[in-house]
Parts: sequence; structure tokens; C-alpha cells
Amino acid sequence: MSGFTWREGQLTCDGTPVAEIAGATGTPVYIYSAALVREALAALGAAFEGYPHAIHYALKANSTLAVLRLLRDLGTGADANSGGEIEAALRAGFDPARLHEIHGSIHHLQCLSPCGGAIWDAAGEDAEVDESTMRARRIPRCPTCGGVARPNVLMFGDLGWIPDRSAAQRARFAGFLEDVRDARLAVVELGAGTAIASIRMLSESLGARGAGVVRINPREEGIGPPHVGIAAGALEGLRAIDAALSAG
Repeated sequence: MSGFTWREGQLTCDGTPVAEIAGATGTPVYIYSAALVREALAALGAAFEGYPHAIHYALKANSTLAVLRLLRDLGTGADANSGGEIEAALRAGFDPARLHEIHGSIHHLQCLSPCGGAIWDAAGEDAEVDESTMRARRIPRCPTCGGVARPNVLMFGDLGWIPDRSAAQRARFAGFLEDVRDARLAVVELGAGTAIASIRMLSESLGARGAGVVRINPREEGIGPPHVGIAAGALEGLRAIDAALSAG
């Protein structure tokens, strides 16, 4: 039996009593139905049947690893827009070749100078901080020149950032957009604000190419016609769209 149902006086999730789960894990505990996730994804895919499409799950909604791994196994991509979301996507096993980190990644390092174009994985470089001084006990070093290393993240007015890794991801994304150039695209933008407007500008550039854009934002939903702005949170806005589509 799938989903959340009452069975012999007990609330169950996918056939397992919720009390049994709580007893095994302790409380509080978040419980998700894998069956309902599968059903929702199948319904979303069916809505686009006959049209070229790709479904990417927004980690901003829920980055629980078990949920992410289930969605990965079901064939979705990942929509990750922060260092934490990218780390979760990689830990869940999403293909790194399908990620586009617009402003770089805190999980990769480069030389502060920089002395060259090297970018390397930051694995094993966990910063140990002296809490009495709030200073790092050890500073990562560039393996080439021995100088200080820094995260490969683009900061404001950052002339020392090495863009090669992000440029390669951008090229792959551009290739994807070229592959779907003749398709009817719909872009649903969730929660992208104006302070750092990279995602908003991307949506609008796709809109200028003929895609339809739906911008969902509780305070900054403005977008010109023929596109649609919805003043709501992400989940509220998606539910409103689902209700409108269901009503025909």
C-alpha cells in the first residue's frame, strides 16, 4: 500500500507504520513516501508526453539525500544554485557533467595570485578554526607555487577568479540550449531575486528567444508580457499552476 494511509488503526507510510519508523529513528523525524514521489514524477512526465523535455528537481525545495537519490534513480536532473545544493547533488550521485555552477564552486580551489590556471578539488581541505580567535589553524596552499589557495568562487569585482571550470559547464549548457532551439520551451523560475540576478537574466534571455517564462517570487515577481509573474512562494505558486492546469 503506497502513500500515507490508515491501516488497522495505525498511520502508515508505504505500508510501514509511522510509529515503527519513529521508534527506530527517534523523533522528531521527517518521513517521505517514495511511492508518492514516483507518482508525482510520473504525472509530471505524462503532462509533457509528446514534447521534448527534461525534468530537473530543485534542491531548494528539499535536499534530503534519500529523496535526491530516489529522483536521480528515476532519471531527473538537478537544479542546484548554491554551494550547499551542489554538494548535496554530488553526494546524491547526480552527474557532475550536467551541473552548471554559474559563480564557481566552494568545493574547488585555485591559487590566490593566481600563479596559473590550475583548479583542483578541495576534498580533504576542511578548515579547522580556532574558536578563540576565529582564525583558521591551517591555510590551504597552492601546490604549484606554495602561495595561499582560495575557493574557485566568483566574488564582486574579482579579477583573480579563474573561470575555466565554469566556462566548460556554460559551454555544455549552451550546447543543450542549441539542441532544443526549435522546441517549445517553458521556463519556471522559482525564488530568483534581484540582488544577484544571474538566474533572472538567464530566464529573460530564454524568453527573448521564444520560451515562455513563469516567474514565481513572493516580492519580486515582475516580468514583462507575454510572460507571467506570480506573487507567491515556490510551493504555493506551483500548486496554483497545477490547480489551473487540472481545471483545464
